[in-house]
Amino acid sequence: MHQDWNVQLVQQSALVLSGLAECEDNHTDILSGDFTSLIRTYIQSFDSLK
Repeated sequence: MHQDWNVQLVQQSALVLSGLAECEDNHTDILSGDFTSLIRTYIQSFDSLK
């Protein structure tokens, strides 16, 4: 079960990162390597649109 969760987390992170990479404004943030903050911000902004 734990391994399945890890696989899902990696897959979701890859999807988020690829989505972020589509916008050139995010490239500097992606290259900084601070994926935790970047993904958290992306998820929070997505949740606020609901």
